[in-house]
Amino acid sequence: MLKMKLIKISIAFCMLVSTLSCTKDVDFNQVDDIDIHTSFISTLFYLDFYASDFLNTSNQEIHLQSDVVVASVKEGMKDYLEKIEFNIVTKNTFNRQFTLQVIFYDENMQPIYILKPNIVIPSNSNTKNTVITVPKEDISVIYSTIYFGFSMVLQPSTTGEIIKATDTYNLNIKSSATLYFNYKKV
Repeated sequence: MLKMKLIKISIAFCMLVSTLSCTKDVDFNQVDDIDIHTSFISTLFYLDFYASDFLNTSNQEIHLQSDVVVASVKEGMKDYLEKIEFNIVTKNTFNRQFTLQVIFYDENMQPIYILKPNIVIPSNSNTKNTVITVPKEDISVIYSTIYFGFSMVLQPSTTGEIIKATDTYNLNIKSSATLYFNYKKV
């Protein structure tokens, strides 16, 4: 009986000790100092060009190709956007060099910003990855951007060779933008 009483007292003592702890005061104002870093990747365009894309109906070379896509950045992100990186992956089996330019347009399709530097796509090049970061002082232009576009120039041949409709060359371009955010109390 005494043994049973000692066991009960020991259990009660252990339970009492386990519920007590030493802590310091909790500072709920620490929540104001939280920084949450995240990123968002948006695909911009994926293009495959063949020899026929650089020829007109008379089979003469066309030296410029361009197109636009709708931008997807919202103004509500303005206070939190810290960095923008454009990732352009190219592969060129043409025996000609290309120059690619990424352009930001406003709602009237007027150019408002050109991503620098232009991207040189060497002839007969394997996969090439180019990352261009928008300078911090230029990030605000993204909020006026309604369209992203590209302009691609076919460089003249160094050998005088021209593209023919029967050529099996291919130029592949993939692009995306990575937006880096820091959600903190502003």
